[in-house]
Amino acid sequence: YTMKVHDLTFWSYAAVFSSWIYFAAGMNLHKLETYTSNLLRSSKKYKFELEIGIVGVYIAIQNLSRSGDLKNLSRISNYNADIQNADFSKLSLLFQSSYWVFLMATHLIFNDIDAAFEIYQRVSQFSKFIAGMTTYFEFMFFGSLVLSAKIFRSKTNSNHPLSEETQNEFINQINGFLDELKKCATVCPENFQHKADLVQAELLKVQGNSDAVFLFDQAMDKAISSG
Repeated sequence: YTMKVHDLTFWSYAAVFSSWIYFAAGMNLHKLETYTSNLLRSSKKYKFELEIGIVGVYIAIQNLSRSGDLKNLSRISNYNADIQNADFSKLSLLFQSSYWVFLMATHLIFNDIDAAFEIYQRVSQFSKFIAGMTTYFEFMFFGSLVLSAKIFRSKTNSNHPLSEETQNEFINQINGFLDELKKCATVCPENFQHKADLVQAELLKVQGNSDAVFLFDQAMDKAISSG
């Protein structure tokens, strides 16, 4: 029996989405990353490394954010190398946005603000098409943090100036995202309240409002209590 191309496509996508299901079910991240790495190597023959590589980036970032293990940076780089020059037009917006948003978050975590902002601008170009998707909420959250970081850096580092007009534009964007996150928090506070609090704290910080301290503490407490 010879597998046809459409059969390979089906099983490849089935394997990719199985990775997401395993992750959502709480499977050990290390085991899942090993599984994804093996899947990535075997997928090269059939040219599906882009989709699986994106899942790998996501898993590696989750590993990194949970453990703080800097070795995960090399894993992210390995996955990224497979997909950096790929044709993203052939991928669904879900995969595209997942890859870019979590890569943006990684750059922000390691204070590479310019790289994070560059990705923010890229995702902004198609953000209206992913509204309602899970990734969009992450985009609003991390995007707000990126914009806040840009503003704060301009106020504290003369080598990275921003015009008042640009700062106000960023603040308007952050306020828009914050309104959406607050609405989500009324429906599911466990997932969104700490994010809304953190974004509001960052906004108060760049505006020089000392109330930011209390909101930072509140965001941390709620994040911990929500798991």
